[in-house]
Amino acid sequence: MLLPRMISSSTRVCAQTAENRHHMVSKITTLFSRSFCASESSSHRPSSADRYGHSSAREASQHQQQQQQHRTRPHPSAQQQTQPPQQPHTQQQQPPQADAAAAPPQQQQPPQPAKTVLDLQLELEEKNEMVVDLKDKFMRALAECENVRRRAREEVDRGKKFGLSDFAKSLVNIVDDIERATDYANEKDKVALDASPEFKTYVEGIAMCLTNMHKLLVANGISKVTPLGEKFDPNLHMAQFEVPDPTKPAGTVTHVLKSGYVINGRILRPAQVGIVKAPPQPPQQQPATPAEAA
Repeated sequence: MLLPRMISSSTRVCAQTAENRHHMVSKITTLFSRSFCASESSSHRPSSADRYGHSSAREASQHQQQQQQHRTRPHPSAQQQTQPPQQPHTQQQQPPQADAAAAPPQQQQPPQPAKTVLDLQLELEEKNEMVVDLKDKFMRALAECENVRRRAREEVDRGKKFGLSDFAKSLVNIVDDIERATDYANEKDKVALDASPEFKTYVEGIAMCLTNMHKLLVANGISKVTPLGEKFDPNLHMAQFEVPDPTKPAGTVTHVLKSGYVINGRILRPAQVGIVKAPPQPPQQQPATPAEAA
């Protein structure tokens, strides 16, 4: 706060001094002009004093103009106060000539000789071999992708068809138990069915449940295999015993202990069966030796 006040006071003092000088110069100019007019009225020829007075008046007018310019011009101290301090440039831009001189000279590469027809043919053969190799790799990769896609599709289809195999194996065992119960009631307890209408209704309800379960199995691709009277098939049947029966050919299924089941063409459970035993073959007569004949 003290420095601006000192600067403003010094500015006012300088301005007052300039005004005082201006007044003094104006007074001196007036005196010279009066004396010049008086001398001119007394004599038409100007004297040396008049010439000196005229030059003094001219100098006085020039001095007055300089004072006016000085009054209108701001004080150097005030100008320094208003202008912000300029920071010195820390980095100097180097001229482009210096950069060009500092850069290392580029080495000129020697001109390459022109390629002959033989060189071009060799390059063409190399490119053709590369194209053939890349085409072979591409075809192999494409075939591998197709195989992977096909295997994935087969796995999805297999999962859809045979995903219920474990559950179906447990379910068909329950179906067997229900079938045995209904068969026993219909064959052995006919008298009880006729005597008790309630028991008969109960058995009929179980039979209806069994029918619905068979429909459910068929809807999920599970079919029942009952090979009674058919030829024994080791892919679908499991032989539990053999019985002699001369009226039937050997290998015919005569008894079915458990029915078999197939899910979407694949064996789910083989049928447990009994088959006809093959008749014994008569012993073959061996030809007599020469010693026995003698």
